[in-house]
Amino acid sequence: MTFVLQAHIEIGDYSFSEVQGLKITRSVDSIWDTAVIELPATFVLGDGKKGFQKSRTTDAIAVSNRVSIRIGYADLIDRTEFVGWITAIQPNVPVTIHCADNTWILRRKNCNKNFVKTSLREVMAYILAGQEALSLSERIPELPMDKFILKDKNGLQALQQLKQSLQLSIFLDDQGALFACSPQDQPLGKAVDYKIGYNVIRHDLEFKTQAQAGVSVRLIGTTAENRTTTVEQGDPQGARYTWHQPNLSDAAELEKIAASQLSALQYEGYRGTLTSFLIPFADRGMVANLRDERYPERAGCYFIPRVDISYGINGGRRRVELGRKVS
Repeated sequence: MTFVLQAHIEIGDYSFSEVQGLKITRSVDSIWDTAVIELPATFVLGDGKKGFQKSRTTDAIAVSNRVSIRIGYADLIDRTEFVGWITAIQPNVPVTIHCADNTWILRRKNCNKNFVKTSLREVMAYILAGQEALSLSERIPELPMDKFILKDKNGLQALQQLKQSLQLSIFLDDQGALFACSPQDQPLGKAVDYKIGYNVIRHDLEFKTQAQAGVSVRLIGTTAENRTTTVEQGDPQGARYTWHQPNLSDAAELEKIAASQLSALQYEGYRGTLTSFLIPFADRGMVANLRDERYPERAGCYFIPRVDISYGINGGRRRVELGRKVS
């Protein structure tokens, strides 16, 4: 079977089938997905009947233009990988176009409000109010909040404040709805199968036993009166992970949560990234079923927190990061 790469990129009123370079980043640790497109400095408009005319790329596109990116293989796969807006243009050779997903429109929202006895859903609904292009996921947990103050923030800054103060993952889900949860409670999506030496082009994976995986978990519980209780478990010489737990200061409960997080991080299994072609399809939030025929006992399933997609003259690649082990 012959795999012929194809791309269809719509920017404003124009469509492009050839690009010099493309990179898309999708991560549960970032509020917005990003894309960077490299186009020639000039392109040709028209057809055989009306004639052709050369145009400068920087004259045809502008910041705030709508962007849609489809890439894949002819007659096999053609998937929309990114939808968003141009945020910046660098008039280099090639022209470099920076894009962000639909959350970028929230920069126009002005947020000024003091919340008392509220919830995560209520705050996020306020931030999204009046934005037709964005909806709120129905899966957002009912997390109570004693208070939350937004002062002179745009919508993106408000989400960033919410993310930092509650230690949340906030991102657009596969349906384009804004989702939020604690990093340890990220829901598992569909599974994708990887076999080293078969559909994995290259990798930097390292297999560690539980004893080798030195990890330290630090949990900081905070009450509405800003009283804090800190607990720490694991290897003090290992990689440290810190979380804030709002509305909880009971040491025994914090110890239980810390033990659960430590167990999720200090696992026997692979760590690192793997790279494949554009197929099989993988996205952040999915589960990677990984196996190696040389070491069948090491087979396992891992949460995918981040995917980087590249496309250009050297082909199409999907770089997948492995997160916590799920089985």
